[in-house]
Amino acid sequence: MNSKAQGLSLNYIVIAIVAALVLIIIVAFTTTGLGASLTKIFQASEQSTENADVDIAKAACKNLCSNAKTVDSPEAWGAESYCSRTYIFESNPTNCWEAPISVKCETSGSDIYDAFWTCSQDTCDRGCAEIKCSHCKDTAGESIDCPDEDDYNSCLDNNGEWDQ
Repeated sequence: MNSKAQGLSLNYIVIAIVAALVLIIIVAFTTTGLGASLTKIFQASEQSTENADVDIAKAACKNLCSNAKTVDSPEAWGAESYCSRTYIFESNPTNCWEAPISVKCETSGSDIYDAFWTCSQDTCDRGCAEIKCSHCKDTAGESIDCPDEDDYNSCLDNNGEWDQ
């Protein structure tokens, strides 16, 4: 008696199932768009996605702050990426120091004449205050206008204060 089975082999059935899945995926991507399909497939709760974005932004801002702390002059502060980088949260551009990121950054140093300077997130939008000559006095101790507020030697000659 010949009992040879009639029908499809297991290989053909597996190939047919894989082909059907590929076809379904292609149809889903072309009708709903790749991004929307991937979002639906991999979407977690909205809150956890938002927190993940905040955590990523915080880590990036901490790194930007570390880089910004290496500036060697107050003039270089405003050009730092920490001051200019923004992230979008709920359609609003958000700087590193603003909520929900809230990474504060400050650095300080002194110039070649030992005038101390400090810069922080509060000075990002207007640049760090420049070091200039102020409070000049004549030989009698009366206040006068500083003749050249950008010149250290002139500042000393006029009994001025060289600071930020």
